[in-house]
Amino acid sequence: MTFDVRTLFLANMIIYGINIFAIAMLWQNNANRYKGLFQWLLSIVLVFIGNLLIMFRGSIPDFFSIWLANVIIMIAFQINVYGLVKFFLLKYRFYYHVFFGLFYTALFTYYTYLEPNLNARNGLIGFLGLFTFGSMFIYIHFDLSAYFKRITRQFEIVLILFMIGNLIRIIYAIIDPTHHEDIFLNHPRDVLSNIFVSVFAIILPLAFIILVNKRALDEVDVEEAKFKSAFDNSPVIMIISRLSSGEIYDVNKAFLDTFELSRDFVIGKTTAQIKIWGSDNQRREELLKRIAKREEIEHQEMTFFKMNGDPVETIYSCRVIRMFGDDFLLSTASDTTLLGRAKRELIYIATHDALTGLLNRHELEHYYQELKDIYTKELKPFSVILIDLDRFKAVNDTYGHNIGDDLLILISRKLSLVFKDHFVARLGGDEFIILLKNLNQETEIIKYMIKARNEITNLKSIEDKPIDIGASIGFSIYPKDGLYLEDLVRQADKMMYKEKDSKRRV
Repeated sequence: MTFDVRTLFLANMIIYGINIFAIAMLWQNNANRYKGLFQWLLSIVLVFIGNLLIMFRGSIPDFFSIWLANVIIMIAFQINVYGLVKFFLLKYRFYYHVFFGLFYTALFTYYTYLEPNLNARNGLIGFLGLFTFGSMFIYIHFDLSAYFKRITRQFEIVLILFMIGNLIRIIYAIIDPTHHEDIFLNHPRDVLSNIFVSVFAIILPLAFIILVNKRALDEVDVEEAKFKSAFDNSPVIMIISRLSSGEIYDVNKAFLDTFELSRDFVIGKTTAQIKIWGSDNQRREELLKRIAKREEIEHQEMTFFKMNGDPVETIYSCRVIRMFGDDFLLSTASDTTLLGRAKRELIYIATHDALTGLLNRHELEHYYQELKDIYTKELKPFSVILIDLDRFKAVNDTYGHNIGDDLLILISRKLSLVFKDHFVARLGGDEFIILLKNLNQETEIIKYMIKARNEITNLKSIEDKPIDIGASIGFSIYPKDGLYLEDLVRQADKMMYKEKDSKRRV
């Protein structure tokens, strides 16, 4: 088979058709990621249309097969440049390209209608290629940032080769002009020119595809480096583990520092093997069930454990990520151990008496409401005991407040033992209150009162200093003696002071 000019044109058309499909796929996959790809696709489509019109030379008017076809190709080349500028986020020199387009169109019109000259038109086409690829080279070499220049070295070489090819085409048109007007005449120069076009049609789209892939790979490397840096240096605990087995793929420095482990020891082991779940590995299974149900697991309080058993309190979040064809669990946790400790200390301060460590009036009201709610639901009664120390002021006056405080602490411990299954609180000064749950029998209440009184009166010395201490005690029963805490306390207080008055009279 003889490959004449028309055959080469047909081959070019097939190549352009394949390129349209390839660039269309590239655009579809990256349209939301990169700009300029649509312009490249449009450019190749226009080149295809222009060459298709040229193919029908002799069958359709010269206006379509010569003038319009080449103007379309010229516009396609400029769109190609615009696509490159958009791809690299550069500033497009609009008027510069508009001026060239108008100048080129004017010359091509002149050598098509006023002085028809195929050789001049071939030279103009070479000039179009030289201008187009030269513009691309200038944009890339002089305007492009150092970040993008790393991926355009080979593309610049391709542009230089195309510039040289078009320059040779222009020189050839000058030193060896054709003397005919038939573009499909098998002149050696026309055959070589179309072979060059075929090479261009193959290499340029391929260069664009490689350019996009290199930029994508470079961005993946950059994103991976950014993620790795953020992952490793984040103060938040991070761990990536295989969802199915819990095998640890990666951890960050915060994890290693918090759990006092080394990377070599951790990687490859399961979370169960490093005892992160403590003695209850069932918690991980419950977590996986929640993940399987697509429940949101974010900012939840969760306690993990070091290998020595020390707890690590965290605010925990996790999500499933896909890597290497498998599901992994990306877990993040903020260490709140110190915060939790401070929180517990604040709660303790808010709910306990600072001196004795007993619960305070605030917790008394809270616990009373709980017992009241239980009575409403289950009819379980409860009682109130009020204790006031006798002759405590004499201890303070004789030995000082430090000894008095030590005595209150000692009595508080003894009352806590007597009423160990009940609520014991210090109301203030030398007065204590006890809520006896599930108890409304007076005989049983009196037994508790006698035991408490004996524990107090049996204290004959403190820090080797003799003391004489006693207790006045009263009680009330819910709901017989009142429905409100104030009423119950008032009733117990009356009984207590009645006892205290009787002692004074004696």
